[in-house]
Amino acid sequence: LFEECEEIFGSVSRLTVLMREVEEELTGHVRISMASHITCPIVDNALADYHASHPRVTFSMQVLKSRNVERSVLQKDASFGMSLALEKNRRLQYTHLYREHFGFFCGPGHRFFGMQGIDISQLRKESMVSFQSDQLSDALRPVALLRLTERMQGPVVGTSSHLEEVRRMIINGLGIGPLPVHVVHRDVRDGLLWRLPPYDDRLAIDVNLVTNPRAHLSRAESGLIEKLIKAANDLTLEERTYV
Repeated sequence: LFEECEEIFGSVSRLTVLMREVEEELTGHVRISMASHITCPIVDNALADYHASHPRVTFSMQVLKSRNVERSVLQKDASFGMSLALEKNRRLQYTHLYREHFGFFCGPGHRFFGMQGIDISQLRKESMVSFQSDQLSDALRPVALLRLTERMQGPVVGTSSHLEEVRRMIINGLGIGPLPVHVVHRDVRDGLLWRLPPYDDRLAIDVNLVTNPRAHLSRAESGLIEKLIKAANDLTLEERTYV
């Protein structure tokens, strides 16, 4: 009888452990700040897998200029960020996620649309649209530097911090402009955009995961960060480079 009572007591004691395990199913909220149109299988797959494993975790995402992404992480308004960092803040930590390449494009109504063999010198006086970070002191420094060295001095007709709006202005003929090549493959295929010179890979931009080592993160927040870092580190730079 004593042994049976011990077994029953053990079973009852285990109930508290099992209940604790149920209660410890990962919950929480993850706040992500990111630059416009972060397009990368590493991010997409990590987010999908994390949600499948932890369906009670919720997310909020805000799109900001890269500088503001870093500011939000520094001020602990975001769990982490994803940005195009030109100069790294020593109070933050950066993990390289992927490398993308920008190119110049025009829309269907532009006189260069569909033309082959265009020389970059022919773009010097063309009206431009671009990102607000297309500055020598900002995230798209390589783009600004190319415009300077190639004397692309046409009027800047429109700017935006959102890729979708830069794309909209290019497609609708406001001017030529820079876009990430891998992001707009489908638009080129569908006849909405046309690639202009330069056709090489000189406009390389690195996208980083930005974290704050002084932030006290929840299990939900730190779990997703760890998953993203591992996913990036499991691939070579070549495998994380998109053209």
